[in-house]
Amino acid sequence: MLDINNLPGSPLRSEVEVFNNGDELESSQAEYLSSDNFDNEDDLPLSLLIKRSKIVQIPSKSNWVRDDLVQRLPEWNNSDTEKCLLSSTETFLLFFNDEIIHSFVEYFNQYAISRNRPGDISSDEICSFLGILLLSGYVCLPRREMYWENSKDTKNDVVSGAISRNRFRFVMQNLHCSDNTKLNPADKIFYVRPLFEMLNKRFIQLAPNEKHHSVDESMVPYFGRHGTKQSKANLSGGDTNSDAVQLV
Repeated sequence: MLDINNLPGSPLRSEVEVFNNGDELESSQAEYLSSDNFDNEDDLPLSLLIKRSKIVQIPSKSNWVRDDLVQRLPEWNNSDTEKCLLSSTETFLLFFNDEIIHSFVEYFNQYAISRNRPGDISSDEICSFLGILLLSGYVCLPRREMYWENSKDTKNDVVSGAISRNRFRFVMQNLHCSDNTKLNPADKIFYVRPLFEMLNKRFIQLAPNEKHHSVDESMVPYFGRHGTKQSKANLSGGDTNSDAVQLV
């Protein structure tokens, strides 16, 4: 069936018959449809392809109004100016506050004990662990254990002085931010849901400290199976076989 908005060239170049009487048009259509005067639909006259429909009257007066856009955003309150002058570390600790650190300690020890492992992690060790993760983002080494090697070109005194290699590995194996005994199969991000909720609460509380915010996304390479995984092709419009998890 041809679409009147997307016709091939042959109907557009064919002859057109114009009728003033509707009955005469219907009889002509019946005559053409019952005959074999055409080989395919491309040879049909354009008048036979147009379906008669009710004409919609377009109102002469539009609903557009010429005016400035009104921003319906909350008023920016810059009453707490001290927090706007904090260092990068102090700003990070505003979000990863004691509540989040204590939740890491609680869920870590709970999971470790359930696996017959020592549940003796402390808040200072969690902070050291998070600090090493941040440092490894801009001091990159091929392997994690190289931060504790004796080689002068790889050993990092800050890392080795904060926590031992085996203790860091132990934290990496048992780190949790949710209660596994209350697993919700319908929640695809159940294991990080408590962390997201606490961070979102801090974001809302600290948002008035800045007037303009920039929100960006990052691509995290991930080759496992998870419901939140998206392909780069879907996110960027390109063609690739790699997969990633989108974090906003």
